[in-house]
Amino acid sequence: MRAVDFLRRATVCWYMRIYLASNNAHKHAEFSSLFPMHTILLPKDEGIDFFSPEDGSTFFANARQKADALYDVVHAPVLADDSGLCVDALDGDPGVHSARFGAQHGVHTDTARMQLLLERMHGRQDRACSFVCVAVLKLGSVPLCVGRGVCRGVLTTEMSGVEGFGYDPIFLLPHLGRTFAQLSIEEKNRVSHRALAALRLAQVLAMMQLPRALRYELKLLRGARRMTRGGVLRPGAPCAQRKGQTAQTARRHKFYARARRCARRIHRA
Repeated sequence: MRAVDFLRRATVCWYMRIYLASNNAHKHAEFSSLFPMHTILLPKDEGIDFFSPEDGSTFFANARQKADALYDVVHAPVLADDSGLCVDALDGDPGVHSARFGAQHGVHTDTARMQLLLERMHGRQDRACSFVCVAVLKLGSVPLCVGRGVCRGVLTTEMSGVEGFGYDPIFLLPHLGRTFAQLSIEEKNRVSHRALAALRLAQVLAMMQLPRALRYELKLLRGARRMTRGGVLRPGAPCAQRKGQTAQTARRHKFYARARRCARRIHRA
């Protein structure tokens, strides 16, 4: 199953409002499309001035650093990632320094960084490279959920495409014959390093939440069976939400509405 398909079907993951430890609107758009069952929030949208130095020596260290920094402020679920382009011929550079590559030479834009990298790779035959992403989800007292994704490709000799961000215009997928910047966000989310990391993250999260989801489904099934006891479909509790109802009562009525639908299916069978 493709990464994006699993993420869209992972309904076992309960709805959450998740803060993204980044100020990058492109990352926000990608993660929002990868986790459609949750609401992904940027700190700046909530009036939070967020900054993390990202001075770790690994992708995981940087991602965890960002997650910890934002969680200390919002005390709510936080999603953080660190990613970069690793070029085989440069011994994995720029790697964890991808976002700051060439800063010591006054390079501070994506276009300038790509030009600098292409200059360093000029004349080299081995142009194999990888996009690597490590994503972490911090939920509080429970252990970090961690996902890692790697996408292999080839470094082009010139920039191609206008979509995406970062090094996307010079990262070619040989099996597609296009760069990341030439793919739509839907196409990119099927093969990208970030999508693969999100897939691993969703799988871990689903396994963590599975007991809670199973308890709810078993409770729902017991309620449905009570309604069909003796072969007779019983009406159960009213489900219409009345004005002035408490949230707990509304949830109970919603539960009985689901149980009644389940009971009808059992009764028809």
